[in-house]
Amino acid sequence: MKSGKKRKPNVNLIQTSRCYTIREVAARLDRQVPTVRAWVKEGLPVLADTAPRLIDGAELKAWLKLKWARRKKPCGLGELYCCKCSQPRAPDPNSVKTEPAAVAATTLIRGKCGECTTPMQQVRKTADLPEILREMMGKAKADSNLTGYRDPRANQPLWSGQGAFDFEQYEGGSGSVH
Repeated sequence: MKSGKKRKPNVNLIQTSRCYTIREVAARLDRQVPTVRAWVKEGLPVLADTAPRLIDGAELKAWLKLKWARRKKPCGLGELYCCKCSQPRAPDPNSVKTEPAAVAATTLIRGKCGECTTPMQQVRKTADLPEILREMMGKAKADSNLTGYRDPRANQPLWSGQGAFDFEQYEGGSGSVH
């Protein structure tokens, strides 16, 4: 087994038109044989009455994709993922800070978990920033964080001024700064 093993196996290495033994699945996905046996106990379908046990490639691929899809816990509008709690949580409103991210049109949002105070962070689209911050922090605090904010979705002439972001006008569609 390689030392730099990834957590999630590459399902594209599985050919859907063939069957695999447990050892072949382990070798193909860079996993241990006991791991694949555990997957069979968890519900990975095997072909009936075969020795050695055979696993259909199409069923293996579908089962692994479903297994990893169940683990996903998408964050809601006002949530960041807390690694300690292992689920999306609303950050403490007093801890939320934003900064430009390395990728254009994105913003890094940092905060502390409202439950366990673990630092959290997430990169989100800059265009979604007003809605996200309003949900996380409430209108008054979000207004102060959005001073000088430029919405990339809006027309340039509407954003020529400086100042706090006006949520009422933004939600109404004119999107202005004053």
